[in-house]
Order: sequence, then C-alpha cells, then structure tokens
Amino acid sequence: MEEITNRQNMPLRLKDLPNLGVALERQLWKVGVSKVEELRMLGAKATYLKLQQHRKKENVNLLLALAGAIEGCHVAVLPEQLRNELIIWHSELVHQDSDYHS
Repeated sequence: MEEITNRQNMPLRLKDLPNLGVALERQLWKVGVSKVEELRMLGAKATYLKLQQHRKKENVNLLLALAGAIEGCHVAVLPEQLRNELIIWHSELVHQDSDYHS
C-alpha cells in the first residue's frame, strides 16, 4: 500500500515538478534530460550548463527553478543557503564567461 502511495506522489514527467512547464520540459529533452531521475542525478548546476549550451542566455532564475524542481518546492521557498550558493555560483560562472569573451 505504501509503495502505491509513493508511486502516486512521484512526478511522472518533468513538467509535473514545481517550477517546470511544458516548454522547459521540451528544452530539457533536447539536451538529453527526459526523466525526473536524470534531472535529480545531474543536479541543478550540471543541468543548467547543458541548457546554456543550447540556449546561450544567462538566467539565474532558470538555475533556481531547476534547483526548486529537484528539491520539490517552488523557487520562492528554496532554502536560503541553497539559493545563496547557487546565486554565487552563477555570478562566478557569468564573470568567467565574460572574461573568456573579452
């Protein structure tokens, strides 16, 4: 019985996770992430980097949305420590990228 309940609570598709819609699900498919387990195994940072190769647009909100989806919460209630860590990581990434292109 418990297994059935757990299975019902588990999102079947990426779009069923918090912060992810159909459009982002399709973008994830294009970069080879098609299952919830794959997203969780890759993590927010690696998934973000895969998407960046395809999108070419810097967007910290996308990174936070991915982290929220993995954590199972809306981006607005992402744990503060995780949020801060990701914002710092993203700003360093953007800074490295701008140095590279200078």
